[in-house]
This record gives sequence, C-alpha cells and structure tokens, in this order.
Amino acid sequence: MRSLRYMRARAVRLTGSPHAVAIGFAVGVMSAWTPFFGFHIAIALAAAFLLRGSLVAATLGTAFSNPLTIPLILPLTWQIGHRMLDRAPDSGATAAALVRQLEGLHVAELWHPLFEPLTLGALPPAIVSGLCCYLATFVGIRKYRAARAARLAARRAAARPVDKGSRV
Repeated sequence: MRSLRYMRARAVRLTGSPHAVAIGFAVGVMSAWTPFFGFHIAIALAAAFLLRGSLVAATLGTAFSNPLTIPLILPLTWQIGHRMLDRAPDSGATAAALVRQLEGLHVAELWHPLFEPLTLGALPPAIVSGLCCYLATFVGIRKYRAARAARLAARRAAARPVDKGSRV
C-alpha cells in the first residue's frame, strides 16, 4: 500500500496538463497487460509519445505489471484469449514443451500456442483498465491541483500584512 500511495503522489505532482499525465499513465497500464515482458516501458513510451502523453507517467503506469499482479494477469489474458479465438488451450503445448521452445528462442513457433492468445486476451482488460486509469488520473490530478491552488491562496492571504488603515 505504501508503494501505491507513493506512485499516486508522484503522478499527481507531475508537470503537464492533466490530460497528458492521464493519457501517459493509462498507456503505461495498458502496456503492462501485454505478454511482452521487458518491453512494457518501450511500448508505453512509444504510445505516450504518439498520443502526446507524459513519458514519466507512462513509465510509472508500467509498474502495474509486477510480481504481485503477473500471476493474475497471465491466466486472465490466457483464458480471455482462448475464448476470443474460440478454441481450447492446446493440450499438446505442455509447460515443458514451451520451456524447450523458449530455450531455443523459437518465437515463431511460440506465437500460435502462447503469444497469440495472451496478446489478444490482453486487449479487453487493457482497454477497460486504461479507460478507468485515464478517468481516475485526470479527475484526481484536477482535484489535487485545485485543492493545492486553494491552499496556496489561503497561505498567501494569511501571510499578507493587515492594512490597519492609512494615516493621512
């Protein structure tokens, strides 16, 4: 929870328009759903650059994919992907066979049994979570900045010397 509060604090303090920060964070979270581990930041940075979002926020958003969430992300995207493809998981694609293919780096052979369902299955939850993150971040940043501006105005008003009337 502490790290989540820290990420929230970092996100609301980023410079840039609320839209730019929100779009950057949203594409970071969306890229975290993909099975392309090691490339999440590159994907998020490219998408944020194209959409004119915050690159720092995009990088922060990729933290959604972490050791605590990956065990939830992979099975979910796996099941969604197979339902979208209207097929049952390949019973011939055992874990040992997939590990042998990974060791040999036969990515072309891994596309159909592994990456295709994971990539397609990542689309629906990525879109939903991206929209939710965009809205929450946009609204949160606007509220935070309005409250901060009000606090600063109150401090300035309190710091002004009181005019006790002019002596003529």
